[in-house]
Amino acid sequence: MGRILLFIIIAFIIWMMVRGLFKSRGKSGGTELPRETKSDDMVACRVCGVHIPKAEALLDNGTYRCRDEDACIHRKT
Repeated sequence: MGRILLFIIIAFIIWMMVRGLFKSRGKSGGTELPRETKSDDMVACRVCGVHIPKAEALLDNGTYRCRDEDACIHRKT
């Protein structure tokens, strides 16, 4: 009975160590983007009307526009 209990305790400790390694690996992987660069925040360009990620747009007098004006004008035509 004592050996079985010792085996269960050792198995539990090993399981906790392995689980801790996998958790720390997941957090340090850095697969999630920071909030300000996520693509779910979309805005419409006031010049061409194309929706672009907020992180890639320029804020101009309270409205957003494309960063590249040449591309923006080209899209409009």
